[in-house]
Amino acid sequence: MDRLIYPVLIVSFYLSMLTTRAQEYSFPFDKSQFQEIATLYVNANRFIPGERILYQIENNLVSGEPSFVSKIAYIELVDASRQSVLKSKVELDQGRGDGYLYIPSFVKTGQYTLIAYTSWMLNYSKSFIPQLGVQIINPFNPVPASLLSDSVSIAFFPEGGTYVLNQPMKVAYRLSWKGKSTELNIKIVGSSGEEVSSFVHDHSSPYGHFNFTPTHATSYKVIIVDQEENIYYDQFLVEASSQLGIQVAEGEDTFEITAFNRSGSPANLKLLSWPKPQQKKSFLIHADTVFSIQANSLPEGLSYLYYEGTAVGRFINGNVAVTASSIRVNAGKEQYNTREMVSVRPALNENLSDLFISVRKVYDTAFTNAYSSNLWHQLINQDIETPESQSDFLICNINPVLQSESESIEVLPDYRGQLLYGQVQDFVSENNGDVVFLSSIGQAPMLRTSEIQDDGHFLLLGPDSYRGEDFSGNGKSITISEPFLNDFSFIRGDFHFDRTDLLPWLQEKAIHVQIENNYFEFNRDSILESKPRNWLAQKIDKTYDFDDYTRFPTVTEVIVEIVPELRLRERNNRLELIMPYIESKSGATDSVLILIDGVPVVTGEFVKLNPLQFKKVDLIFQQLRMGYAEYRGVAMFTSLSKNAAMVTELSGYTKVYLLPMQDKVKHFQPNYDTITSTMPDFRSQLLWKTNLDLSEVDEIKFYTSDLAGK
Repeated sequence: MDRLIYPVLIVSFYLSMLTTRAQEYSFPFDKSQFQEIATLYVNANRFIPGERILYQIENNLVSGEPSFVSKIAYIELVDASRQSVLKSKVELDQGRGDGYLYIPSFVKTGQYTLIAYTSWMLNYSKSFIPQLGVQIINPFNPVPASLLSDSVSIAFFPEGGTYVLNQPMKVAYRLSWKGKSTELNIKIVGSSGEEVSSFVHDHSSPYGHFNFTPTHATSYKVIIVDQEENIYYDQFLVEASSQLGIQVAEGEDTFEITAFNRSGSPANLKLLSWPKPQQKKSFLIHADTVFSIQANSLPEGLSYLYYEGTAVGRFINGNVAVTASSIRVNAGKEQYNTREMVSVRPALNENLSDLFISVRKVYDTAFTNAYSSNLWHQLINQDIETPESQSDFLICNINPVLQSESESIEVLPDYRGQLLYGQVQDFVSENNGDVVFLSSIGQAPMLRTSEIQDDGHFLLLGPDSYRGEDFSGNGKSITISEPFLNDFSFIRGDFHFDRTDLLPWLQEKAIHVQIENNYFEFNRDSILESKPRNWLAQKIDKTYDFDDYTRFPTVTEVIVEIVPELRLRERNNRLELIMPYIESKSGATDSVLILIDGVPVVTGEFVKLNPLQFKKVDLIFQQLRMGYAEYRGVAMFTSLSKNAAMVTELSGYTKVYLLPMQDKVKHFQPNYDTITSTMPDFRSQLLWKTNLDLSEVDEIKFYTSDLAGK
């Protein structure tokens, strides 16, 4: 099963090295060019404990190219009170990454928000961190009445992301309702009961838009009447505190963009097309002015609106073909038997790459489709037949009050791997070059070093392939933090879910998940990248197994009597372990690197250990560079417990905790044509395949499970 316990790290002081001091940098370039825009996809939007939320991340620069800036993405599940419940992190390759979040039994019933971001994104407005609404139903918790209600709900998306008082504007909406009505009459009513807008929703799509002029900041009531004369109520709030407002009007051949800036200073707005950087358009718009753009001069597709170098809105222009998330496929037939092969053929006239496909059993049609954080995917769909055009308004998710963004970079990017931020408590520099040392228990290649600054702060580059092994080290009181968010005030949390009858779904789903997890050991996914290779093991020249020799009570006697290649000496009132017969090249210290179960130990502490707990020692007779330091040989001691427990008992060692990197997995896919298995197969997720390249395959094959249905 999935591990929920964070692995242990222990950090240490040890060597001397040269590093660059962490600081804030001011870059002489347009900050907006390097902003990352992420899109998050999940396999469904309703789950129960015991299931896994499968996700894929696409992280692009604003130009549309895959981002080269970040190599790590952070994923969090946040509850309705804006508290982080589950966390994960995944490596990005060419801006793409995928993984999963296992939902444990302690997650309560409720509405959640799934977000994904990189550390580099934290230098920009958090409003563009992708957000997805996720509903979790825990059978052991009472289901709130709000989730069981048959009422209609509606979510609104004003153009520009904010309402502009006394200005006509378009407002997009997303309906969620249970019932057979194909026509809904909707009225917007002000605080005094006056009708300010009305329209009819008469198509099967849950999306549409209407014209609206907010006259004052207040809560507006929404009255929805279906064909059976049932009346439902909802509401939305218009706030007047927004600093920036955008309005888009469409003429015969022009778009008129009006910028409303209530701060009194000019609003520097740049409109950048995406994903066609060769057709980039930039415009400077001043406060309370109207700028007209020829419709044919603005490229079709999704554009980004910038305010002082930070993206604040997305502009949809033209009826453009939907992106890869809505590609039609031909599955051959509509009904399949259990354990039957399915062949899926994408209905495309061109080859596409960087795609993913998700196939699930249909429990409820409203909660089956894969879900995307991109509003372009959510509001525009080529299968929707609607009398209204939905492609000419500006949609954006910005905070009510925009803060002026500084050009200084406060958070460094995970360009080469995960950056860890640390601090040594009550640090007093005794000499230049004090170093913090991070190492993994039993995994010697995971040694990491960093110079400690005068204020006690340091940066560490985490192991690229870290998969959750224990870490260890020797030093003083140290804290290490990962670049996870600690402020979720930007999360909207206003997702509206389609209404459905939960009880039949819950009864059926809970049984299937329980059976599937009981047989997980037989039907489990394959780990594609397991523990990293121990490259030091390939360099071992000689090994001494201490069970083959007389046991001595002190480390000094063990060195003298059993390991002649090692020698203890005292120099400058400091004890050192050396290999006197090893040729030393320039730049190396005379000292040997001593590792106990992968943990570096200084000689003065090493000789205090109990040698009766040693199992063996592996020796490397050559000069090696570890980080920025070079050693004249390596002595790798392995204890009987192999968990560095004897080292962690020494004074000055500190344990810290680091979330393991998400494993890359190959999801379980049985081949029932070649194997006969009597194990129950109750998979509801029949296929989840990422990084799909249609230039290499024109057919995708998989097998259904033991579950009957759609």
